[in-house]
Amino acid sequence: MAAVAPPAPLAADSFILPNGLRVLVHTDRKAPVVSVDVLYHVGSKDEQPGKSGLAHLVEHLMFYGTEHAPTDWFAVAARYGFTDLVGLTHNDVSRFAQTIPVATLETTLWLEAQRMANLAPALTQQKLDAQRRVVENEVAQGLNEPYGGVLERIARRSYPPDHPYHREVLGDMAELRTASVEDVRAWLGRYYTPNNAVLILAGDVDLASVRPMVERHFGPLTPGPRIERLRRWTLPMDADRHERVEQRVPRARLYRSWNIPGIGTTEFDHLRLLGDVLGSGAASRLHRALVATGIASDVSVWLHGRELSSSFIIQATANARGDSVLAVAGRIIDAEVARIIVDGPTSEELRSALRGPRNWFLRATERVGGYGGQSDQLGWSQVFGGRSDYHALQMTAWAEAKPEGVAAIGAAWLRRGSYTLEVHPIRELTSHDSVRDTIAPAVLEGGATAAFPTPSERTLPSGLRVVVLPRPGARITAARIIIGGGVAAVPAEIAGAGAVLMRLVAAGADPKHRAEKLSALGGEVMPVVGFDGFSLDVNAPGSTFAAVLTGAAAGVVSPMVSDSGVAAARRELAAAARGDSATARTQARRVLPALLYGETHPYAADWSGLGRSTTLDRVTPEAITMLHRTWFRPENAMVVIAGDLDVVTAERLVSTAFSGWRARPDSLPRPSLSQPMPRRLGDTIVVVDQPGATQAEIAVGFVAPPPSDATELRFEALGRAFAIGSSSRLGRNLRETKNWAYGTALFRPDAAGYRPFVVHTAVRPEHTGDAVAELLRELRTVAANGLSDDEAGRATTFLSTGFGGRTQTSDAVAALGARAARYDLSDTFFANYPAAIGRLTATELSAAAAELLPYAVVVVVGDWRVLEVQLTAAGRPPVKRLDAR
Repeated sequence: MAAVAPPAPLAADSFILPNGLRVLVHTDRKAPVVSVDVLYHVGSKDEQPGKSGLAHLVEHLMFYGTEHAPTDWFAVAARYGFTDLVGLTHNDVSRFAQTIPVATLETTLWLEAQRMANLAPALTQQKLDAQRRVVENEVAQGLNEPYGGVLERIARRSYPPDHPYHREVLGDMAELRTASVEDVRAWLGRYYTPNNAVLILAGDVDLASVRPMVERHFGPLTPGPRIERLRRWTLPMDADRHERVEQRVPRARLYRSWNIPGIGTTEFDHLRLLGDVLGSGAASRLHRALVATGIASDVSVWLHGRELSSSFIIQATANARGDSVLAVAGRIIDAEVARIIVDGPTSEELRSALRGPRNWFLRATERVGGYGGQSDQLGWSQVFGGRSDYHALQMTAWAEAKPEGVAAIGAAWLRRGSYTLEVHPIRELTSHDSVRDTIAPAVLEGGATAAFPTPSERTLPSGLRVVVLPRPGARITAARIIIGGGVAAVPAEIAGAGAVLMRLVAAGADPKHRAEKLSALGGEVMPVVGFDGFSLDVNAPGSTFAAVLTGAAAGVVSPMVSDSGVAAARRELAAAARGDSATARTQARRVLPALLYGETHPYAADWSGLGRSTTLDRVTPEAITMLHRTWFRPENAMVVIAGDLDVVTAERLVSTAFSGWRARPDSLPRPSLSQPMPRRLGDTIVVVDQPGATQAEIAVGFVAPPPSDATELRFEALGRAFAIGSSSRLGRNLRETKNWAYGTALFRPDAAGYRPFVVHTAVRPEHTGDAVAELLRELRTVAANGLSDDEAGRATTFLSTGFGGRTQTSDAVAALGARAARYDLSDTFFANYPAAIGRLTATELSAAAAELLPYAVVVVVGDWRVLEVQLTAAGRPPVKRLDAR
């Protein structure tokens, strides 16, 4: 088999200002957007003893106004359509990035220069205290999740107290509470300086146009002190260490970690390859040894890459209860690691391992910003590799790696001491019964957004619809294959059967070799069960897309349904369902369907589509065959393709791929999607008891009208204005003003009928009663009085100006095109979206709020023993308690 060629590097022009600021500029003109990315070479490893968590706290404070730009960053982002908003603290770096309409570049550069130079004078004790409380909520929310705190435990056990990586990024909350305004100002003055930063601009820009702007806004900034820093301190463990803990988790999980060299070393690169051979994908050694045999529900090998030293981590989740299962998994891991460092990987395994990072890079760099996008790759390369093209050198080194070299480096590091952590379920879970003054502000103006491709449609003789969205120059071609049906089509007694079927469909007509073939072609095939459809998302580089589509089509038309295949899929889904049961947010979504829709509505089923152990046990090959025969027919399907191709080419590809699919004369069943009976807001609060929970998850569920040109824009903007992000009504109240929550969110899935509209937040248990009361008050206020012009304007402006950031990848364009085609939105819906949503008024959003918000169900997931007194207090709605499901 031919060698895997590395992708072309991202070309970047660069210059350095006299004050030390390094600037990288990469041109990509596929969309009129730019990623503005500032990377400071400072992280949690630079904290002094007794001051852990300071780096992360400073990251939060960077979003809350400067001396000359006092407006908080979230309000600015909402006004100017910033997408892919990043605030990240790592052990070694702190990163701030956003993807912006190109017309707002001058504004954004001025704002970033302000953050770099003039944050300290605007810092107050009130801001510090507020963000400290938000960080405490963030930490508590993370610890409340299954397997929370694992990285922190690995850090403490793998490195001695005097090593900078002995503590993870979030730090110690007791130490964080001692951080002062002076501590933050000193940190900013030392590290948040031009000579300790890299500015990366990627997108619809070039060096000639941006250099004057950068010099104008960043040139006057004063450099900070020179920083002397360690470059390497690997410190391998001198002995094996083992720890067993109990947490509120669905299944036991094993972590094994070795200390290895840092990013930018040959050792790190070779160990990354070795890790992929061991545990990346269905063809990997550990997947075959643990998952395919039913011992584990999942296994992965990943590198926690850092500057001084990294961690090589193997993670496996047991498929059954009992300590013996992890012991067996541990012995198998030991044997596979020993075998590969003695015998080495095969040449074919190395070639296969290369395809993963290559194809991930191609997909990630379709976007100019965000996590893994073009600006991220360039900045990461510059800081950790010392040059902006280090990502390309790394992939070339991988392509040239030899089995014996990989084995030798594996032997040198994986024969050292390691740390093993076993996380077991708490037994009670199973037995529980019930810038500077001289810089003038830039003119703040909005900008144009990307034009959405005009769809072209054909219907094949079989009845199969083909919708094409041309993207000239796109390196990745993506398709969404949709078959009507979904959750609404699966009988309640075999809930989860749709997900079983879709796993068999994704596995194709040749499951034994499907993973290897996909990897060789650089393709991805991802099954999804929606409310009203079974979907297969397919993408690949343009040169191999036809072959990947043909393989996916074979699975759609004739999946291999066997006893063993169905049993394997059931095991995988049962493990995923158990994970759902341990997560507070998904617990809320388990009880909401019946509460919102009643027991008999098609949407009263488990919205995840995973089913439960009891229903999955009833899923047989015969049931899967009947489900496939009933719904999988070309006249009930469509293929939506986005990429560098025209409608004629696409029609030919689809015709060839689905050449054997024939329509049938019998009629399709039609689920009844009538409007459910509305529930009056505050009639009852349902509490799902989750003993030991350190957060309380609050979910408020509504039922919104089906998608249409008339309704979709209003309710999307209402969701943004009311609940999404820190600039929303709830975000500003619960996070920014009261500091009770880390954030608020909205779950609004696509559906052909009346669809769920669920507001989520998580608060500390002691604030739950007050937070529920505040939520009910806000809902009633907005339902009665509507939203202000400012609230509506922030939401509609963000959605309008930020639309270009949502259309950078072929996958994203195919998904939007599929929504329009599936729910009969007009052909021009997304082409007109920025202008149409920008015209919405507060009156229109308020009318939508009056229609929706008075009718809701409130669900709280948390520890009943802690919440009972708060939620049953006088004057509160009646409370109904349920046990976790």
